[in-house]
Amino acid sequence: MKRRILTALVMAAVLVPLLFLPSLAFSGALLVVLLIASAELFALLRNAYQIPKAAFLYPAGAGGVLYGSWVAFHQQWLDPSILFVTIGIVLLIGLLLITSVRGFHFGAFGEVFAGSLYLSLAFAALSFIHMQGLLVLVYLLLLTLLTDTFAYFSGLAFGRRKLAPAISPKKTIEGAVGGTLIAVTAASAFGFLLGMDLSSSPVVFLAIGVVVSVAAQLGDLVASAIKRFYQVKDFSRLFPGHGGVLDRFDSTLLAALVLTLILVGGGV
Repeated sequence: MKRRILTALVMAAVLVPLLFLPSLAFSGALLVVLLIASAELFALLRNAYQIPKAAFLYPAGAGGVLYGSWVAFHQQWLDPSILFVTIGIVLLIGLLLITSVRGFHFGAFGEVFAGSLYLSLAFAALSFIHMQGLLVLVYLLLLTLLTDTFAYFSGLAFGRRKLAPAISPKKTIEGAVGGTLIAVTAASAFGFLLGMDLSSSPVVFLAIGVVVSVAAQLGDLVASAIKRFYQVKDFSRLFPGHGGVLDRFDSTLLAALVLTLILVGGGV
């Protein structure tokens, strides 16, 4: 427990200052984290399919190029047609690797490409949210952190019915509901008090919080399903007592992607 707390304090000391960086510097920092996350995901696939280590150049390059393209698109530096061409080129390179890299068969390629596409989108979503203002990013982080924390404590106190026993046996429906209710209440109060304008309607604002909180829990379950499938406890040991980047940010990544879709949709 002491190690977990110490690691959490060190992580906070490193990560919190990053939130105050200018948009492009923040996007650059996210690129580094994206590459680490890509390495964690590739390590699972490499062990499962006996793919050579050098093949990591593909998911690293694909993730970096796609992420950069999404960010450039958000900044209105890149035409949408160029973005689609970039995705197509990354896809074609992967298909060529199937014929030349041992172990990199179609199934492995599909998992690597899907993982690279998801991670690049999710991290680009974090970059986009940062561009909307620090308050919006803090709102997202607060919402995901409180959802995770109070889902755990609500589950301990009231948990009876299993949420997804085949994936994460300790999670309960009561915990999930309690985590969402408390997190949405606290994060929405934060937003209202500081004048966030995600929506002119308080009801819609609360609804956004519920959707993002549910997405955070889904992201956690998806990460748990991946680890269970590959029979590992954590994605890596980067953070002692906490696992790796994907263990710490599994909830945040999907929540960021969903919040970005809501903001871009403009229907709020």
